Amino acid sequence: MAKKIFFTVGPSAIYPSVVQWTNDFYQKGYASEYHRSSVFQSIYRHLDEQLRVLMEIPDTHAILIASSGSEIMERILQNCVQSSSFHFVNGSFSKKFFDYALRLGIQAEKCEIDFGNGFDYIPTISATNELICITHNETSTGIKTPESFIHQVKQTYPNQILAVDTVSSAPLVNLDFSLVDMCFFSSQKAFGLPAGLGIWIVRKDLANTLVRTKVIGIKAAHNTLADYLKNYESFQTPSTPNTLGVYLMGKVAEDMNKIGREKLFDTMNKNKKKFQSLFSNSPYLRQVNTSEITGSDTVIVTEFLKEKQDVIGLLAAHNIICSSGYGSFKDSQLRFSNFPANSPNSINYLAKVLSL
Repeated sequence: MAKKIFFTVGPSAIYPSVVQWTNDFYQKGYASEYHRSSVFQSIYRHLDEQLRVLMEIPDTHAILIASSGSEIMERILQNCVQSSSFHFVNGSFSKKFFDYALRLGIQAEKCEIDFGNGFDYIPTISATNELICITHNETSTGIKTPESFIHQVKQTYPNQILAVDTVSSAPLVNLDFSLVDMCFFSSQKAFGLPAGLGIWIVRKDLANTLVRTKVIGIKAAHNTLADYLKNYESFQTPSTPNTLGVYLMGKVAEDMNKIGREKLFDTMNKNKKKFQSLFSNSPYLRQVNTSEITGSDTVIVTEFLKEKQDVIGLLAAHNIICSSGYGSFKDSQLRFSNFPANSPNSINYLAKVLSL
């Protein structure tokens, strides 16, 4: 059977050495290690050390472990908001963050623009909105909110908590953590791992203040911020984690650090230009947003120039798997990942197929 080439945006193409590292994990007997054991502590510590280097995370922030980005959305709302939150909404996943707030009984407000567009102004946000939520890279529409805009929001509203969704951009994001209170991401996108692991990066002094002032109230029953902080002191987790996922992310981060942060970004930008060239010449698909400011670096969104089934059939015949459009764009778009596991050779192959 011919090998499939994945350009899916999550779960995504698997990072090249993951199979080897997974075998090592089982051969070392780590799968049966208790999450209070010294073995797990060393695995967690290694992840913490490698992510700090890779994403330039200062000691002011803790690196906490959950099961997914969606879970962390809920944990943030439960642990940071007593009454009101504010959300920048320009796609399905930023809207999900807003919808979770409503489900929790929070008086959520939003600045919502047409899906597929970027924000070009900072709205008036009331002092009663304790939390501001921004999605750096909207997976559903391939729109990014520039880091400079995110930092400007915090500078404009320094007294509110700023939470940034970096699910489909981390670690390829340049956040100034002096201006970001917390961010989160998951394993199955740019890290090239199976799903089942979420990472929550949160400012320690803020977290301790939230715990001390008991902001969590009655909203958080499972794995409160207090539970996370208590366990993090000894590189443990409140409940049994995805130990394999923690181990693998630590290994991926270590490998990326050997490549170097600057080279990772350089490769991402070169591959992005390959995609732009590909879709500017293809008779089958056209890229929706090529803006350097709001066009995603990691999720390339295209629209059909020919019948959908003909294009999908062509890709499938050459073992190329990508993601369909999301939500209302399901039938009109295809999405392609530009993650570290998507090699230049695979992009060249895609270009060849789409020029047939």
